[in-house]
Amino acid sequence: MNSQNELRTCSKCGKEKPLDGFYRNNTYEIGRSKICILCEKAYKKSKVYVEKQKKRHAEYRAKNKEILLEKNRKYYDTLNAKQPWKKHFQYIRNRSRSSGRKRYFGIEVSITELDLKKFWFRDNASSLKRPSVDRIDNERGYTKDNCRFIELSGNSRKGKLALSKESK
Repeated sequence: MNSQNELRTCSKCGKEKPLDGFYRNNTYEIGRSKICILCEKAYKKSKVYVEKQKKRHAEYRAKNKEILLEKNRKYYDTLNAKQPWKKHFQYIRNRSRSSGRKRYFGIEVSITELDLKKFWFRDNASSLKRPSVDRIDNERGYTKDNCRFIELSGNSRKGKLALSKESK
């Protein structure tokens, strides 16, 4: 039979509608849901449904905390192994946005992830033990002509030296 010709009554609104007006659901005899698409969408936008979903997700996260942490760890380890410059780009963005780190807040960031990828290969950062993005001139922001990858220890030394000059 053609689903256009068959009608079904929505258990929510009570209106008779063609089967195409109901989601497919093989748990029912007819193979369609009891609630029409419009009522289903309205319910999923309701506060009751949203709160129910939040509670369900929170319970799931609490119950499976270790499994989810392990999944995240594996995902980010894989991502960092394949594209390590992405991690450094996140560090830069977070530093410049965080008002808790007054020293870095509001620093201009005009480089992109693609620029950092180019710097990564240009500076052979994969050969460094702990690569770090260095601003050559600390008075300027993260711009294409002011960034490079260097060893973290060297970058830390440079930063401490700059701080000691400021305090004098």
